[in-house]
Amino acid sequence: MKKKFLSQIKELSKVKNNSELCREINKAISSGSGQVIRSKISITDILSKYPPEIIEQWRKSYYFFDRSDYKML
Repeated sequence: MKKKFLSQIKELSKVKNNSELCREINKAISSGSGQVIRSKISITDILSKYPPEIIEQWRKSYYFFDRSDYKML
C-alpha cells in the first residue's frame, strides 16, 4: 500500500519536475521498509528547498498514511 501511495505522489506535477525527488520516491517504492524510512528522511531534506507549507503537507500526508487514514481510490 505504501508503494501505491508513493506512486500517486510521484504523479503530482511539482514532483514530476524534480528528478532528485523522483529518484528518492523510486528508491522507496522498489525497496523494503528500512529504505522507506531513509527515503522519507531524504525526501524531507529535498523538500527543505521548498516553502515550509510544502514540508508540512508532506509530513501530514505521511502521518495520516501511517495511521491508516489514507484510503486508496
